[in-house]
Amino acid sequence: MKQKNSSSKEKKYTDINFSSLLFKLPKSWHPYISICRFDRPTGFLLLFWPGVWGLSLGAFPHLPALEDIILFFIGAIFMRGAGCCFNDIVDRKIDARVDRSSMRPLACQAISLISAWIAIFFLLSLSFLILIQFNFTVIILGLSSAVLIILYPYMKRITYWPQLFLGFTFNWGVLLGSVVYSSIWSWRLFFSVLLTYISGIFWTLAYDTLYAHQDKKDDLLVGIKSLALKMNSHSRFFIIFCYIIQLALLLYVGSLMNFSWIYSLCCLTAILLQTTQLKNINFDSQEQMLIAFKKHVFSGFIISLGFLNG
Repeated sequence: MKQKNSSSKEKKYTDINFSSLLFKLPKSWHPYISICRFDRPTGFLLLFWPGVWGLSLGAFPHLPALEDIILFFIGAIFMRGAGCCFNDIVDRKIDARVDRSSMRPLACQAISLISAWIAIFFLLSLSFLILIQFNFTVIILGLSSAVLIILYPYMKRITYWPQLFLGFTFNWGVLLGSVVYSSIWSWRLFFSVLLTYISGIFWTLAYDTLYAHQDKKDDLLVGIKSLALKMNSHSRFFIIFCYIIQLALLLYVGSLMNFSWIYSLCCLTAILLQTTQLKNINFDSQEQMLIAFKKHVFSGFIISLGFLNG
């Protein structure tokens, strides 16, 4: 009987990817896989791509070292996992009342609060070991991102713009990557890094508004704010506006850095792919919103190719 109930839960709409191969690991690991979102790579890839952009800017006209890209990739996995753990600690009572998140380990009491804090400590320790492989400036910038990670879960309680704060947080890698190589900054590099960071924020505003549309009905019931509720029927136009600003900023960065036409082509292709998917999308469909959100991993990859070929 218990197996039947478990099976029915897995079939409901949830943000846990039960089909992930990671769930073939021992069952005692499953709650930790889930709370860290290791079964859902979209999040850490969206965190990773801005790091590639920053590394590419800092290393230009050379390519960033493969070792540094790998370290940023692993760091994105650990930091995103720690951020998700902390988010679930803060939101555990709310998650229990939202259908999509009701099966998260803390919401359904699959693990204890102490276990969640231990997971955060473990992931942050691993992240710090990666951080100290870089120079002092990178270490200070990396440690300062903890402030954003701590504050973010509370933003949706006080503002309809939590996606903006997520943009500040998720694109911090642009700043981190840019100081890995550059000891002397020109005004051109400074403005290019700043504009790339802002372009990433607009990118996050777009994709996380799509993501927030999955929960808009539940958010209304529990009193959570988001841009999905703020923009409502105007969400399509708002997201397209964000894409336009993102593209304009990226193209201007290309002109400042004298990047090749390949960079511009990659940026144009990525934004076109993002925009065309909105043509016939149903903003009331949770499944369509999730698919549209996930497609930003591919567009982020294309933009990253542009930066690497700059």
